[in-house]
Amino acid sequence: MPANDSSSDSKATVPTSADAGFEQVQQLLDMANRSRQASLNALRTSSARTSKLAVEATTKTIAYSQTAATASAEHLSRLTQIRDFKEAAELQAEFVQSRLSAFRDYLRDLGKTVETTLTDLTSD
Repeated sequence: MPANDSSSDSKATVPTSADAGFEQVQQLLDMANRSRQASLNALRTSSARTSKLAVEATTKTIAYSQTAATASAEHLSRLTQIRDFKEAAELQAEFVQSRLSAFRDYLRDLGKTVETTLTDLTSD
């Protein structure tokens, strides 16, 4: 009879171990769920800032493109009125220099915008 008692004790501990294992799995799932939620929250914040950066960069690019198109149209208008090769070369050099300067300013402004956004992202 004592053998039966030991086997019944053995069976009694199996469900307890299974219950403990189930509880551990449940705790791991809860921890994973909390981690997932924290990641989603961080992604939403990051995504909103990234979207803001995309909008700002697109706005700056459109403004730069519009300015460049206007400058090109004015340059072509002035260029068609010139009859001297030397004057045309000087006008062309002036135009290229002004466009390079404008492009450098555009890139500097865009770089500052990106830097500010990335700094904000890493500070959170």
